[in-house]
Amino acid sequence: MLEFFECVSYLARLGAFSFLIGRLIAKRDIPWDKYQLSFMSGEKEEEFFRLIKVGRWQKKIPDMSRLFFFIMPQKAITKDYKMQLPTMIKETYIAEVVHIGLMFFGFKCCRLWKGVGGLVLSLLFFFGNLPYVIVQRYNRPRLIRVYKRLNTDKKREKDHENTDIELQHGTRS
Repeated sequence: MLEFFECVSYLARLGAFSFLIGRLIAKRDIPWDKYQLSFMSGEKEEEFFRLIKVGRWQKKIPDMSRLFFFIMPQKAITKDYKMQLPTMIKETYIAEVVHIGLMFFGFKCCRLWKGVGGLVLSLLFFFGNLPYVIVQRYNRPRLIRVYKRLNTDKKREKDHENTDIELQHGTRS
C-alpha cells in the first residue's frame, strides 16, 4: 500500500513539475511553422481522427486552461483570434510534448511499485494522457490551415492594392 502512495505522490509531483515547465516553455519563441510533429501523413491522420470521432469528445476532457484560467490562455477563439492563432498553435506543441513526457516518465511507477500494481498505474497514467496528445494533433493542423488562409488573404489584399505611385500620392500628369 505504501508503494501505491509513493506512485501517486510521484505522479502528482510529475504533473505539477511538467505544468510549470510547460508554462516556462510557453514564454519562449518556438518556430512552430518549421517543426511538424507527426507519425502519419496528413490524410491518414485525418482519417484516424474521424474514425475515433475526436471532434465529438475533445471538449469533454478536462482542460488546464479552465482550471488555471488566470495562468493559461483560454483555448477558445475570440474576436481577436487572428492575433491569438500563433500562440494557440504554439500551445498545441507545448501541450503535446508535455503530455508525451508525462506518458513516458509515468513508467517510473514500475520501479517504485514492483509488480502488477506499478505497471497498472503506469498504464493508466499513459492512457490517461493519450487523449490530450490526440486532441493537440487534431487541433493543430486545423489552426495552421486557418492561419495560412488568413495570411494568404492578407497577401492577396496587398497584391490588389494600387501600386501606381502617382495615384497614391495624388500627383497628376
